[in-house]
Amino acid sequence: MRGGIVSVCGPEQDGSRAEWVVQRCSGPLFTVNRWVPSGFERYVQICPPAWQVSTDPRDKKYTPEDGSPPWEFFLRPVRWSKVAEERGHTIDEYTQYGDLIPHPNYEQLRPGDFCGPLEETPTGAMIDAVSDAVLSYSGEHQECIVAVWHGYGTEEIDDLHRRNATRIKGMGQQEHFVLCASLGTVFEKWRTLLPDEPVSGSSVSSLSPQAIWPTTAEWFFTVPFDHNSSFFAGPAALADALLSDERIEAYPVSLEADFRHESQKHCFLQP
Repeated sequence: MRGGIVSVCGPEQDGSRAEWVVQRCSGPLFTVNRWVPSGFERYVQICPPAWQVSTDPRDKKYTPEDGSPPWEFFLRPVRWSKVAEERGHTIDEYTQYGDLIPHPNYEQLRPGDFCGPLEETPTGAMIDAVSDAVLSYSGEHQECIVAVWHGYGTEEIDDLHRRNATRIKGMGQQEHFVLCASLGTVFEKWRTLLPDEPVSGSSVSSLSPQAIWPTTAEWFFTVPFDHNSSFFAGPAALADALLSDERIEAYPVSLEADFRHESQKHCFLQP
């Protein structure tokens, strides 16, 4: 996999076109408003799949990312709505995955048990849905700002450090480099970084953006570092397009929702 999103972006000369994001990501720590700016008409949570333990060898075999303890099992992707139904819960604008089911004991998983989503990595379908919506609204040539987390230890990020590239601090209490490119260029590259089937966040998140918005500031999309859901903010037409897109699972979300991080042991797809 050659080059991440940085490879198709140019430098942003200063942080002025990102200042409004910093100022409006002003909610209490762990709330959606810490990652997503206030002031938009509608807000949407886009949910990556959870996982259910399976005995069917036609499903994919996964193992803990850190290799310890030494076990493996078959998993199939499931929607949060299935988890909620089986656990007797409903999903509303304040729901995060940890509200649906306790953190599992990975050493005692049984067929039918659920595991949490993988952090930081949207599926290809999620990016396809967002891309289709915003490109039809803003156009592929619309200039956009791209934010990438400063802490990834990749060559591209190291180079940004050496060049003292423009940074902002304020989205989710993390520092991000800010770059610029056209919407079409960013989404075309982003899609090539994501396989059709979800994999561990550590595999591809270091190559992907953590947030993107047009210079017109009409909408905002983020995949927060160290979190599993993605969030979209914008006009009702775009929110409705995402909420009705059958390729993804999405729900209205409140800026005041507390999405305190609940650690999920990552899994990755075995070749």
